[in-house]
Order: sequence, then structure tokens, then C-alpha cells
Amino acid sequence: MDYNALLEYTRAKGDKDWAVTLKEFPGIQGMAFTELKLDELESYGICTVYSGIALGADTGQGSSENPPLPNPGYTYLVQWSPHREVTPEKLVEAVNQAFPKANAHLWDSSKSHKIAGARVVEIEMPLRSLQTTGLCYPDWAIAKAQEQKLRIWLRPENKASTIAPGDIQGYFGRLAGHKPEGIIFGGSSNEVVGYSDEDVLKSTAAAIRDQKWKLGFIESAKANQQKGIETLVRNSELNTVRVFTVPPMQQEKLKPERVAQMYSLAARERNLTLLYLRPYAYDPTPDKGFEDANTKFFTDLSHQLEDRLGNDADTFHNEVELNRGVVALLSLAGLAAFWLVVLEYFPKVAPAPIAASLIVFALLNAGLANKHAWMALMALGTACCLSALSVISQFQRLRRAADKPTDLEALKSSSLAWLIMSLISLAGAWIASCFLQETTYKLGLDIFRGVKVITVLMPVAITALWCLSEDQRKHWLGIGGAPLKLYQLIALGILAVGGLVYTMRTGNMAGTDVGDSMEQERYLRMVLDKTLGVRPRFKEFLMAHPAMLLAPVALRLGWKELTAILILVGATGQCGLFDTFAHVHTPLQVSLIRCVMGAAFGLLFGWIYAGILLAAAKGLGWLQKKVVP
Repeated sequence: MDYNALLEYTRAKGDKDWAVTLKEFPGIQGMAFTELKLDELESYGICTVYSGIALGADTGQGSSENPPLPNPGYTYLVQWSPHREVTPEKLVEAVNQAFPKANAHLWDSSKSHKIAGARVVEIEMPLRSLQTTGLCYPDWAIAKAQEQKLRIWLRPENKASTIAPGDIQGYFGRLAGHKPEGIIFGGSSNEVVGYSDEDVLKSTAAAIRDQKWKLGFIESAKANQQKGIETLVRNSELNTVRVFTVPPMQQEKLKPERVAQMYSLAARERNLTLLYLRPYAYDPTPDKGFEDANTKFFTDLSHQLEDRLGNDADTFHNEVELNRGVVALLSLAGLAAFWLVVLEYFPKVAPAPIAASLIVFALLNAGLANKHAWMALMALGTACCLSALSVISQFQRLRRAADKPTDLEALKSSSLAWLIMSLISLAGAWIASCFLQETTYKLGLDIFRGVKVITVLMPVAITALWCLSEDQRKHWLGIGGAPLKLYQLIALGILAVGGLVYTMRTGNMAGTDVGDSMEQERYLRMVLDKTLGVRPRFKEFLMAHPAMLLAPVALRLGWKELTAILILVGATGQCGLFDTFAHVHTPLQVSLIRCVMGAAFGLLFGWIYAGILLAAAKGLGWLQKKVVP
């Protein structure tokens, strides 16, 4: 829970004790604290903050003094009455630690009769340089959170102008007194401590490791990511925790059920082990369906995650290194798939070069095992070869399905061909994911960038090979030499638009404009997630899998152009299985459940679509008989 958000909510309700308010939010295990800024020192009643000019005006002291008292270029913290937790001496210490060049010190308030008796801290820096930067943590609140058995997470912010490599150990050493479980960097600058000096960043990573703290890595779009966090995580991979949070501005626009679902999905399907929560702002006159927003939000979330709550925020304690023999063996799957595809079209290739290539390739992979770039290339090659094999190996079975005596038998044979494809694709997707075991992939820091090659280019290549098959070649070459017809232009236009949308929405990094999903689709996803636990992909079970089942039906009806389109769409489903497993930060069992569930629903919809298509074909035949004499 974010302490500042909780405190603000407590005050807005008119309550005094945030610990009592916290009981409204079941499941909270820890509290995150940011450093107090000058305006927060005022809101806590610790002191009043003045610029030198403002204090001079208030106390009737102007520039007639020599030097002016107070100095107009300085900042003054005036404590009118003692604060039991934060004394002026502590403010001096905190400011000098945060800003070594600030030269903060106690100022003689007797110089002005209007503040005589108050205790004043003079900071030799202008107010504008201090306003946006934290000075110290609320020690009393941290102690209270520890009494509540809450784990402490601190949110230090960068002070680039004052932090040097030699200051880092002392800086984090002072934080150790709060006994935090971990660090999640924050601050208005959105920078980690030490940015942008590479040496300071390495010192920061070393200090966090030395303290044995966990490092929180907030999942965020690249453009919004904290500056310097990537360098820090790459130096602290094994003690990094993946953190998910919904930004306050975004949360206030979404209903509680939607926000709860976002957090739930992050934990269940993206393997994030720390959820950074903020309550909705208190509103005595709620609208837009936000009545009892916090009750709905936290009750819904705790219900969805009840079997996970209370677990530790997991880190990657050990780096995974695959055995060289295992890498060599797995690598043979992709090359073997390549040769099997080649043999479909060139059956007379001699076995000797095939055997020799397999041996050489296995030895090469044993030598280059666990090399980051090579392993990513192996994942891409394996996925491409096995996705091609899964579909191409079933071309003959699809043709035979089209020649079956009845529609029912054709559908049964088509379903068998599709099932074999899916099994090959699933095995290939798992093998390809084995090459992506770097910790940076699991953290989401590195993205497997071959997804679009697999899921966009491979279906096109597979469809081209279908069109070049012996029984299809003549037809398609004939079309290529004839003038385009209107219906063909319309079909090409629809395919182009569909291909653009599909391309933008495919991969580990979906587009933010065309590629982003609509709110209606997000709501449907939420319903499916709640109903099924793991949601299958729409493009697989609504389009791709049914399309492959329909291909022999269309071929049976003599619609060769439609058959090719269905092969294209169906191949995207087989290649999409590799996309699912390429998200290696998702637990393996979740990816497997998603694929199996998508296959089950795809089979169901495929048979429904087949019935509609066959009924439409019979209706069209009847209409032609009536119209054409």
C-alpha cells in the first residue's frame, strides 16, 4: 500500500488513524514510503516553509539590513512549536544528507521579534531548488507500520546534483535503519538514484546487493520507464522483483472491477509478485458507478488472489544455464523440422548431407550454449521451422479430407489434421521457449523480438507453399496472368486491412494505437478471465483454429481462393502458439492452459462455422437453380 495515498484517504474521511483505516483493505502485506517534501513537512505540522523573501516580508525585515535578514536567496523552516518526532536538529541533519552543499544550520530566530521563540533552520539554497525533492522519511509512520507487522519498502529518489559514487554507501547505509525489505525508486524526476552517471549507478546496484534488499522493477511502457532502472536491473538481476501498479490518473478513470482485474492478471498471468496499490480517493458523492469503490476494488482483488496473498515477493535467486548437451539436443528439433519441410517438396535429397548437417549443428550449439544472441536466434529458427512443419506436413491430409464422401467425414478428417498440427506446434513452442531462459526475459527487461517474423511472415510463407503445391499451382499461376476482378480487389483490400490490424496487435509489444484493444474488448476479456481463470486468445479460438478446420470444406466446395485465405488465417493460429510461449515471464502452465483452452473453443467454433458455411453453400446452390434456367 502507498502510505501517502492511504494517509490522504484517511484524512479525507475525517479519520485520524491510518492504521484503523488500513483494516478496510484486506490482504495488504507491506507499506511503501516516499521521502517527505517541503509541502508535506507543512501538512504534517512539522514546520512552516518560507523563502527568504517571504519570511522577510512576514517579519518586517527587508533589504535595509546588511546583509538582509533573512537572506532572500535562502530557504527557512520555521517550527513554531516542538514536534515530538522531528526536531530542528533532525531537519538540519536530513537536509545536509540530502543536499551536502545546502549548508543547513540552526538560525537565530531572536533576530526577528515576530518569530522570536520559534526554532528556525536556514538552508543556503533557494526554495525552488528544494520544492520537488524529498528530504527525509516519516520515521514515526515507518515505526508504526512495523508494529502492524507490515513489510517496509522505501522509495528513494535521485538527487543527481549531490550524489557521487563515494556518497552511495553512506546514503543507503542510513536507509538500513528502517529495515526495509526492498527499494522501489520514485520521485518527480522518475529517475533511480545515481542516474545518469554510470559509475554511480553501479555503486547503487552494489549497495543494494550488499544490504541484501530486493529491487523493485515497475512494469511499464518503455517510454514511461524510470530512467536508469534498466542499467540497475541488469546489474542486480537476481535480487529484482517485478512490480505492478496502476497509475493514479489512470485508476481514477476506471471502475474498481476493471482495476482489480488488471492487478489480478498481473499476478496470475505475468508472474508479478509485488502489487503496488493505492485506494481510490475518498468521494462523499460518488458517481459513474464508483459507489464504495475501495470496498469493491479490494474485496474483488483479495477474492481473486486469495491463494497467493502473503507469499514473498520472489526474486530470481539463481541464473538458469542450460546443459550444453540439452541445448545440442533441442537444437536438432528445428533443423530436423527444416529438412522435413524440404523433403515434402524435394524428396530426392540424399540422406548423407542431412545427417552431416545435424551432427555439425548439434556440435555448434553445444559450443555456443547460453550465449544470449545465439539462443535468441535459435528460438526464432526453431519456431519458424516447426510452425512451417506443423501445417505443411498436413497438406496431404487436408486434401484427403476434402475428398471424403460426406461432409461429416470431411470435418472429422479435417479436425484430425488440425489436431496433429497443434500438437507439433505446441511441442515446437515449448522447445523454442527453452532457448529464452535468460533472467532478463523473465523480468520483461528483454523482449523476444522474433515474434512478428513468426506470426506475420511465416503464415504468408506457409500459404505460398500451399499455392505452389502440385494440385494448386496451375490455378494460382492462371490467376496471376489474368486481369484482376472487382471481388478480388475487394478481397485483397480486406486482407490488407486485416493484416495491418493483426500485425499491430501481434507480439510481446503490441501497438498503442491500432494495436491496442478497445475498452469493450477489455471488458469482454475481464468477463472471460473471471469465468475461465485463464483466457484463451480471441484470434486463435474465434478465427484461426476454425479457419484451418474450414479449409477442406471450402476446398470440397471448389472455392480455392477461399481455401488459401483460410490456410493463411489458420496458419496464424499455429504460429500464434509460439507467440504465447515467447512470453517467458508468463508461467509455463498458464501458457499451456491458454493454448489448450483456445484449441478446445476453436474446435467448437470451427464445427459451428462449418455448419453455417455448408448451409450457406446449399442455399446458394438452391438459389442458382431457381435463378438460372
